[in-house]
Amino acid sequence: MAGALRRFNRKWLREYQWLRYSPHRNGGYCLPCVLFANSGSNAMGAFVVSPFVDFNKPGEKIRAHASTRYHQQALTGLDDFVKAMENPDQTVTSRMNDELIRIRAENTKKLTTIISHLHYLAKQGLPIRGHRDDSTASADNNRGNFIELLEHQAKVSNDTLMLKHISSCSKNARYTSKTVQNELLQLMADEIRGSIVKKVKKAGVFSILADEVTDLSNKEQLGVALRYVDDQGKLAEEFVEFIQVDKITGEVLSNELVKLLERLDLDINMLRGQSYDGAANMSSLRRGVAGRILNINDKAIYCHCSSHKLNLAIVRSCSIPIIRNTADSMGEVAIFFKSSPKRENMLCKVITETTGQRATKIKNVCRTRWIERHAAYNYFHQMYVPIVSTLEEISTSADYDVDSKTKANGMLRQITSSDFIISFIVLHHVMGILYPVSKQLQGRAMDVIVAHTMVEGVIQNFKTTTDAVFTKLFEKATSLGSEVGVEIRKPRISGRQVHRSNPPSASVEEHFRITVFRPFLDFIIQELTSRFSEPNPIICHLSTIIPPLTGITEDGDACSIESDWTIDTDALFNFYYDDLPMPTFLDAEAERWKAEWMGKRPASVQELYMVVICNFITRPHP
Repeated sequence: MAGALRRFNRKWLREYQWLRYSPHRNGGYCLPCVLFANSGSNAMGAFVVSPFVDFNKPGEKIRAHASTRYHQQALTGLDDFVKAMENPDQTVTSRMNDELIRIRAENTKKLTTIISHLHYLAKQGLPIRGHRDDSTASADNNRGNFIELLEHQAKVSNDTLMLKHISSCSKNARYTSKTVQNELLQLMADEIRGSIVKKVKKAGVFSILADEVTDLSNKEQLGVALRYVDDQGKLAEEFVEFIQVDKITGEVLSNELVKLLERLDLDINMLRGQSYDGAANMSSLRRGVAGRILNINDKAIYCHCSSHKLNLAIVRSCSIPIIRNTADSMGEVAIFFKSSPKRENMLCKVITETTGQRATKIKNVCRTRWIERHAAYNYFHQMYVPIVSTLEEISTSADYDVDSKTKANGMLRQITSSDFIISFIVLHHVMGILYPVSKQLQGRAMDVIVAHTMVEGVIQNFKTTTDAVFTKLFEKATSLGSEVGVEIRKPRISGRQVHRSNPPSASVEEHFRITVFRPFLDFIIQELTSRFSEPNPIICHLSTIIPPLTGITEDGDACSIESDWTIDTDALFNFYYDDLPMPTFLDAEAERWKAEWMGKRPASVQELYMVVICNFITRPHP
């Protein structure tokens, strides 16, 4: 109607529930389209982008908008939104999330199971893979410990999830391939190594231990361990890595150690000690690893491994001809039996019949596994009579070939000679004294106080050994010889003898005391003294911190400390100036330290450290 007033009619709001009025814009909007319409639609205009203000034939325009496709989609979106707000658990997205959560939980359980089995094998030092455990492996064959253990455990525990995973999961999603195994093992190693590094960093300063060795694949490997004092005051020694090297020169090995410390994010300037064997490529202060590390950090004191020095002393002492021949004969006997199951079974049979004990396999004299050397001597001493009986049986039995009988007869004559029996008893006695020292020197908690005290005690023991000790050893040798029908005799004395000792002697006992017992003791005392009497000067200065005592009472209590006890504070001040929290207080700390140990002595470096932690670090400086 011409001249009629056109404006927004409120009844439209009741008729079209999606319609909303904007007083500010004096027009109408479509609520669903404003919120949920596809913004890519070019047809949107009034009701969406701009207000509905054209009131000429408004009904037709409203119905036209309601019939558009994007309006219908917006209504659906609004409806879904309202339902999701009212029932959030029933939405498609929620259901998809629940499914994802379930799948994630299952995969986590599978991976945890795989990792736990791999960790078990690695912890026990068991081989993981078989000859063929990949996609070409047959289920009928042994596919290695890892796959077989995983499948066996799933069957025993009725783990349907893992059984289904192993049997039906796609090959690229099983997480059991050798590549994944190596990745998981590397992650475990990184985690362990990381925890060790954290402890080392917390300790502040540390030492490094390294030794190179050739593995079974004929590749040179450098084994590296770190040594530090933990927050409980205990000495810790942790292996960190094997490094494969192409050369074993001092330059190559030192560069590898420096790179390792960089990878571990350990500051080489905090290195306070390094310990290797005595080979020139490791110990040389010019071109060896020790010297090159010292050029980088002059506080990284080099110490030759005490256990290795003891081993060298033993090996060198056993180079005396009569002792060397005895050790070689023992090795030949061990190889003779070990190289033939038939001969070894015969020895076990004789041991069981003779001793009534369960037979154990003969042990060879090992040059590198030092504890095994002592075990071999002890075994040979216990089984000497059965060994002699077995060699006698083999040398005369028709069940063995000529070569075996010839070798058995030759070994029988060697180990039943007077020289062998005496030398072996002496060697067994000396090794019995050195056994606890050798064993303890390989301990992780070994420190310079205990090591020095033990070796010093052994040297003093050998120096004070009297002839009465050899008399008892000679009686043991005589008794052992009588058990196999051998009388101990001294060899014939000739006018000119260059291949063995030929001194004049009044008796058989005196002859062997002069030619075997005393030379062997003198040689081993000389070796131990020379190898353990040249400590680093800084170590000498540090040793002045250890309280010296005037003696021990009859009750075993420590006497008072020596009145002239002096700590080399000047040398320690100059060398460890950067390490001291308050260098100017060092002299005062030394006086307090001497007062702290009045009348007592620490048992180890650990006790010293704990006293420092409890009584000095926690107390204010004077």
